Amino acid sequence: HAVDELIAINDSFLKRCLKNIQENFINKPSTELLQKHFFPHFKIGKLINLHENLKQEFQIMEYSYITIGKIFENMKKKFLIYCLVSSRMNTAIEFLADQITGNPETRETIKRMQKEAAQSYKYKDDRTPFDLKDLLIMIPLHITRYPMMLGEIQKQANKSGKKDIENEARIAKDIMLDLAKHVDRYAHDYNYIESMSAFKEEVKDVPVQNLHGFGVLSFEI
Repeated sequence: HAVDELIAINDSFLKRCLKNIQENFINKPSTELLQKHFFPHFKIGKLINLHENLKQEFQIMEYSYITIGKIFENMKKKFLIYCLVSSRMNTAIEFLADQITGNPETRETIKRMQKEAAQSYKYKDDRTPFDLKDLLIMIPLHITRYPMMLGEIQKQANKSGKKDIENEARIAKDIMLDLAKHVDRYAHDYNYIESMSAFKEEVKDVPVQNLHGFGVLSFEI
């Protein structure tokens, strides 16, 4: 059943990803660099709060599927936290890769945390990842799943002749589709601005005596 899958995927994301990161990495002893300049970018506490609230709403929804549109309408502003997380993900992953390569303390700390998590995490199962990079990449991908899942609920309601549920599922799907597009656009614009800022820093001290050395810009009317 599509509704059951929606509920299960949210619960799985909480346990396999968000609480995994919180309990096995953020809450564990690590380095000042990771605690102050890496983990805060991912807003894990706020994401856990969002998906715990969603879990509670889904528990109520099981008694009345017609509430599905209202649930996502009420939650859509909270989902905007994904803008901040997704926009910084590429930079953060590159930072992590650089630290693992060039900083022995960070490398050994992350290896230790991953090993301990795999051994003792209370929610682990055969599908639970413990590689930190893999866990972080799961975050921006998660929000893209909602339009598909809600679309499936809409289709099943249509086949069952439940027009009220079909309409509410369509409302929810459209909300999450717009949100996913907004998050993607926000991340694109943020990365473009960051790239231009970096470029500005690179060229600001370049000595230029003759701009023709960079080519000629022409414009025809």
